[in-house]
Amino acid sequence: MWQVVQSQNVEQFGKLEEFVSVMTNLVPELLSRRQRATLIVGLRAKVRCVYVFVTVFIELCSVSPMLHNLFLHMQHIS
Repeated sequence: MWQVVQSQNVEQFGKLEEFVSVMTNLVPELLSRRQRATLIVGLRAKVRCVYVFVTVFIELCSVSPMLHNLFLHMQHIS
């Protein structure tokens, strides 16, 4: 699990979240409720941020050729 954290392997953060939940259920004194909640929310936020970034990047890649063509067209008109 530490390798997942060190490598920032977001694809595995769901498993890391599950691991944290299992371990804190087995050993409740491992983390306080607040620490556990903060860690889990942070993992979910990181996954969401990467998802949004990738989604926006893909959309920009699909729009970029259209913007380029529009720019060329505008130059031709001027």
